[in-house]
Amino acid sequence: MENRIVGVYDNEIKGPLAIIIGGVHGNEKAGVKALDLLFKMLEVEPITNKQFKFSGRLVGIKGNLQALSVDQRYISEDLNRIFLREKIESALLQEHPVDEEAELIGIINEIDRQIEEYQPNEIFVLDLHTTTASGGIFTIVNDTPESIKLGLKLDATVIEGFIKDLHGTVLHYFNEENLNRPCVSLCFESGQHDDKLSVNRCIAASVNFLSAIECVEKFHIETIHEEILNNYANGLPKHCKLIYTYKIDKNENFRMKPGFKNFDRIRKNQILATNKDGCIKAPSDGIMIMPHYQEKGSDGFFLVKDVLGEKIPKKSFL
Repeated sequence: MENRIVGVYDNEIKGPLAIIIGGVHGNEKAGVKALDLLFKMLEVEPITNKQFKFSGRLVGIKGNLQALSVDQRYISEDLNRIFLREKIESALLQEHPVDEEAELIGIINEIDRQIEEYQPNEIFVLDLHTTTASGGIFTIVNDTPESIKLGLKLDATVIEGFIKDLHGTVLHYFNEENLNRPCVSLCFESGQHDDKLSVNRCIAASVNFLSAIECVEKFHIETIHEEILNNYANGLPKHCKLIYTYKIDKNENFRMKPGFKNFDRIRKNQILATNKDGCIKAPSDGIMIMPHYQEKGSDGFFLVKDVLGEKIPKKSFL
């Protein structure tokens, strides 16, 4: 099977263990491509910048290897919904776990190995994703003060509340309780799956992430992508909270109305989708996040609100 490790970077200056994961969903390849480029940048940086220093260890990991190979969100079940203690224990009891259970154990075993080898005092995890819809970029946090504070440093809208409505995600598992040492985790959504700039935005978010946790000094990693990320987030709310999740029931024949984008303004009773029973209307005013335009997955759409009371941007993203 393909190597799960994209790269390991360690200049032997003790610091945090930084873990960046790409491709937890197999049709979201921007994160994997970004990691490959990031490690190449890190190798070159000390040559072009004599003042460059790196503290800690960075590990880049590919998520769902099997799904990545066939460009599908998942094979049998959503990997980003099975990071559950009971699921992990069940998979560990199997002699030959398959599909996403095998991927789950592979990821956890690799990260456990890195922790055992490096013995960090603290761990930071960044999970890179893309969405089916176009629109602005955003960071999903696990609602701890540390995660929110770190998320705000990535220069993209921070959204809290997902941790309560979703279950079994990377953010749910990688915490101090499961890793037995301080751990802060984030998820970064870099744009639409096929948008080439999503790769650039993943790189920029990763650079900001490494800077925020003090692995590198800000701007020490030379990149043209920082400006792209800042420009793309310009005018978006800084901090939002999830207010509604539409879960798709099996066999309901859910169809999202075409044309919605991330950060579109939504009004109460606006028709957002249809199913076998008719129209699905917005329960309240809000901001659209991750409308469902793919075959696999059980999340129809999410509505968030701006916790700082800023106006929802009027600009449209292409």
